[in-house]
Amino acid sequence: MRSNFVNGKNVQGGLIKWWDIKIKNALDNMQLIDEKFPFEAFDKAVAVIKFTFTADILRDIDNFAIKYIIDSLEKNKVIIDDNKDVLESMMPILATGGEQGIEVFVTDDNSLLKTIHFFYGKYKSKFEHLEEMKKNPLSPEEFFDLR
Repeated sequence: MRSNFVNGKNVQGGLIKWWDIKIKNALDNMQLIDEKFPFEAFDKAVAVIKFTFTADILRDIDNFAIKYIIDSLEKNKVIIDDNKDVLESMMPILATGGEQGIEVFVTDDNSLLKTIHFFYGKYKSKFEHLEEMKKNPLSPEEFFDLR
């Protein structure tokens, strides 16, 4: 589902309802799987949203309804709020070559974020160096110069 304007008509209302139904159905299915442990809203959460496309072409990630997914998570009480104190991170992931679709993962385990934070802190200078190298790429002759 794309979040955009088609022929001057706003499709936001349809996207909001679509995601509300999808997330409500997922929660209902969770209740059916294990009635003994009812789902409780996360008071701290990390959301990972994986977009899979069949073809390996350029995509604009902002056109694929991230806002409506997060809003529906809050409305359906998966998370208690979508502010930064509750939703500690939201990470979109793009993949190609599989069955096209969108998967939403929500967890209160922020160990992945801690790992990324540690890794980035430890190698921050290397990331900055890579960004500089993108601005001034080496020619093939320079790349193989071993002097």
